[in-house]
Amino acid sequence: MNQKLKISIITPNYNYAEFIRQTIESIIAQNYDNVEHIIVDDCSTDNSVELINTYKKKHPERIILLKNSTNKGQTPSINKALRHATGDIIGWINSDDYYCPDIFGEIAAAFEKNANTDIVYGPVNMVDLEGRFVYKLRPLKFNYKRAAFTGFTNALTSNGVFWRKKLTDQRGLMMDDLRCCMDATYFAKITYQAGMRKIKKPIANHRKHITLASTLDPDWETTMHNERKLAWHIAADNLFPNKKPSPLKLKLMKIFYSWQHRLLKNLMFYPVLQKIEKWQYHTKKNKNG
Repeated sequence: MNQKLKISIITPNYNYAEFIRQTIESIIAQNYDNVEHIIVDDCSTDNSVELINTYKKKHPERIILLKNSTNKGQTPSINKALRHATGDIIGWINSDDYYCPDIFGEIAAAFEKNANTDIVYGPVNMVDLEGRFVYKLRPLKFNYKRAAFTGFTNALTSNGVFWRKKLTDQRGLMMDDLRCCMDATYFAKITYQAGMRKIKKPIANHRKHITLASTLDPDWETTMHNERKLAWHIAADNLFPNKKPSPLKLKLMKIFYSWQHRLLKNLMFYPVLQKIEKWQYHTKKNKNG
């Protein structure tokens, strides 16, 4: 396999020793060797660093461990990894999630097939704490206006997106002070006028559970709401650089794209497929106790 393109995977970690082993192993086991895995530990108090160092000793050419001197949060940790990335392609996966087998080869091939492809994205499997499949998140074909009006996290899932490093070089890093929707605001920046390519094969497995960050912030819902609004303002500045439409027109556009999003999802039978998958998961789980 042609492995000309180098892939940089960035992983922020804070006290996820119970999961990060699977994250690292999912990268080491890929059918693509031209990969660097940059892990930024944010002052974990569990045995995360010890565990990461065990893998680093076995794979010094693949694993890079960076450590924050003080607890800074997820977004500064991601930005630290982005500054150290040397790959042509960047992927971001959190330390409680993991990649699907043999997916990096497909990702690289998708970029190599067309030089105008800036971003590759695809489905993501939702799994439970034990890694059992629950249902699949199937993205629609990306449309910037639809994503702006319905939410970038409804259009893309962070660990199901890879982008050319040149987008980070050109459009900058994430906003350090964001706590929960750094993906939405960043995608609002890098997807604008970018060449998007969707693949059918699931890219990663996202563990469905309550995140540590949300349990530590009593105003999490308010923070999330404000950061989603920020993503909208970034997108609106791109879409309407000279003059914003009237509030009535914006409301009508939001209604239109919301209905379009829902209609397209239903035409593709995505909601039905998710219900069937959830039913199968719960049936199997109840049967096995």
